[in-house]
Amino acid sequence: MLAWGLWAVFARLATDSVLLETAMGISDATGTLVAGTYIVATRKIPTAMVDDGLFYAALAGIAVVFPEETMQTTDTAGILLTGSAIALIAN
Repeated sequence: MLAWGLWAVFARLATDSVLLETAMGISDATGTLVAGTYIVATRKIPTAMVDDGLFYAALAGIAVVFPEETMQTTDTAGILLTGSAIALIAN
């Protein structure tokens, strides 16, 4: 909870200085770097494959493209990073 609170404070400070998209990109990239470093350092991937979770994740991806909007590269990257974060947080 403390980490989440700190994230919210730092995200607010970041968006006061830079564009929201830039702050989100840097935040996502940093989170990916930290998670990737953890996986490489421990040599294990902390994910639990549960059919229900995979089903709901797939539905969430479909819901993103359902409004018939075009998918940009950044949208796809965001979805992949979000999925990675969910998988890491699940454990």
